[in-house]
Amino acid sequence: MSELADCLFSSAHFHVFHPRFGFLNCILLHVTEYASTDTTGILVHNKWPPQFTKPLLEGNEERKVWEVVPSTFEDLCEWAHVSQNPSEVNKTQNHLLLYKTSCSDGIESLYPVTIHVQGLLGKFNSKVFGSWTGIQKTIPSAIQYVNLKGCNHWEPWVSALHAIKNLRQIIYAALGDYQHVEADPSLNHNIFMQCQVFTKIRKDNQNKKSVLLPSDNPFCWMKAVDRAWGVTDKVQIARCDKSGAIVSSLSAVLSPGDFVNVGFTFDISTTHNASGLHKICAYLNIEHVLQLVKAVEFAKRKAVHADIPLLPQIELAKKQRFNGDSSNSLQPGITDASSNFNSNIGEGQLRDENENTTFRELIPVVSENVPEQAPALHSSAILGDGTITETVAKTNDHTDKELVAMDEAQLATYDTLTVARLCTFANYSDAKNLIYAVENIPPTATWGIFKPIHDKSTLLCDPLSNMPCTVWLPGVVSRVWMFDPKGKTRAHPKPFTDVYDARKVFNPKSEMDYYSATNLQMGDTVLMEAYIKHYCLRSDIDNLTPVNKCPWRGWKAYFELKCISLIHTTLQDDKVEAKKDEQHIHI
Repeated sequence: MSELADCLFSSAHFHVFHPRFGFLNCILLHVTEYASTDTTGILVHNKWPPQFTKPLLEGNEERKVWEVVPSTFEDLCEWAHVSQNPSEVNKTQNHLLLYKTSCSDGIESLYPVTIHVQGLLGKFNSKVFGSWTGIQKTIPSAIQYVNLKGCNHWEPWVSALHAIKNLRQIIYAALGDYQHVEADPSLNHNIFMQCQVFTKIRKDNQNKKSVLLPSDNPFCWMKAVDRAWGVTDKVQIARCDKSGAIVSSLSAVLSPGDFVNVGFTFDISTTHNASGLHKICAYLNIEHVLQLVKAVEFAKRKAVHADIPLLPQIELAKKQRFNGDSSNSLQPGITDASSNFNSNIGEGQLRDENENTTFRELIPVVSENVPEQAPALHSSAILGDGTITETVAKTNDHTDKELVAMDEAQLATYDTLTVARLCTFANYSDAKNLIYAVENIPPTATWGIFKPIHDKSTLLCDPLSNMPCTVWLPGVVSRVWMFDPKGKTRAHPKPFTDVYDARKVFNPKSEMDYYSATNLQMGDTVLMEAYIKHYCLRSDIDNLTPVNKCPWRGWKAYFELKCISLIHTTLQDDKVEAKKDEQHIHI
C-alpha cells in the first residue's frame, strides 16, 4: 500500500497506462492574471498560504501546452473535447472528457481530463464501503463522498470553481444541452465529489479483481454482496508526515476542517425519459484525498497568517452581490492546469439529484476568529445590549446578523432583547444536534434511507447519521388552525398541543411551560420547529398506461410542524410580558 501511495502522490510528471482508458494524466488547477495571455500562470495552490501547500510546490516549473487550461472559454473548446468510449457497454455512461492536444510523443491513447483542488474538508465519508448500510438493494447507491469548502480564501477558491464550471459547460454543449447554465461561483459554493463503492461485473470487466484487503473487510460484509457486484477501485487516502513526505494512510486520519488536496475526474451520465428528452449530468468522481494540514494545525496557523489579498475585480463583484445584484456575473481569475497525480476512472455512479448543483445564496465573508462550529443545543449564549453580533457569531458560522432578510418595520415594534433573540433564531446552525435555520441547511443534506423499521426515506436527513434535520422558522402568526373547526363526529384529527412559552427564556422543552394553543393570536411572534418531508405525486404515473409509463416521478416537499415556541405576544394584559430574562437565551 505504501508503494502505491508513493507512486500515486509522486510530484514528478509521469504517465500510467490503465487497462480500460489507456494512459491517464492528472492536471493541477492554476490561476493567471486577468490581462495576461501567458499560459504559464500562477498555480492556484500558490494562492493559498504557502505553509499549507508546501508538498505541492515541487515539480511544476515547466508545463506543456496540454497541462494548462486556456484563459478563455473559446480556447477551452480547442483544448478539451467529449468523446465516446466504444468499449463501454453501458451506453448512458460511455462519454469521456479528453484532451485534444497530444499528451504523449507519438502514442495513440485516451487521456481523460483529471484535476485536483485544495480546500477545507466538510462532511465526508471515505470508508471502504461508504454509505452502504449492508442491505442488498442499496448496493447500487452506495457511495463515498467528499464536500470541500473554501473558508475565507476567496481568490483560489472561486478560480477553482470557475474552472469546473467552464469544463462542465464544454460537456453540456458537446452533448446538445445548450440550455444548461452553471451558477456563478461564489465563496459559499461547496465542491461535492463522490465515487461509487461497488462496480457492476459485466462481460467487459469480468477480469477485474477485488481490491479489498483483509483489513478493509473485518466483518466479512462482502459475503452479503451479490456476485454481480464487486469493489474494484478504492479512493486513495494519504497524508503529509512531519517531514513533509507523503505517505499512504487510512481514512480514519481525516476529520472535518482538514486542509486537503482532492483529485477527481469528470463522470458523464446521459439518460432519456419516455418523452425522448435527455438529461446530462457531469459529476465529479473522487480519485484520491491527500491531507495536507490537520484541522487543529490549520486553525492555529490561520490565526497567525493574514488572508490572501483579493484582486480589485473580484472585490468589486463581491460588493455588487452584497447590494442584491443577483444578475451580476463574477469575473474571477482564469484557471490553468499542470500534471502531477496519477488517477483511475471508475465505473459510472448512481447519485443523488441534489448533488452540488443547488447552492445557497452568497453569504458575507466570515472573520477568521469566528468559531466554525455552533454550540450544543443546551449551551448558553449571552445576549445583552450591544452584543447581538457576538451572539450570532457564537451560534452560527457567520457573523452578519442580516444573513437572513428580516422585516425592519416589524423589528421596530420589538424591544432590543426580542430583536436579539430573533436574530439568533434566524441565523442558528448546530451541526451536532442537526438544528438549522432554514437558510443554513447544509447542501449535503439528503433524503433519508429506507428501512423497514424507523423509515426515514421521506425526511430530509444528515447523510452520515441518517437522522432528520430540524428547521427553525421564526415569524409572525398570520393564521391559526390547531383544531378541526367543523367538529366531525366520525373523523377526529389529533389536536396540536406542542406549544411552549419561551417569552422569558428559551430552554429545552422539558424545562419550559406549555402554552395553550387556543391562546395563540394573529400577530404573535413564534419560533416554529419543523421537519422537511416529501411525498410522491403518484397520480402522474398512475394515469399512464403500462406501455409508456415514465420512470421519473414528481415529488412535493413540505414542512411538518414539530413544535411552536411563543417569543412575543400581542396580549397587553399578560403578566409574563414584562418579566423577560435579560441575561441569557438557553439553546
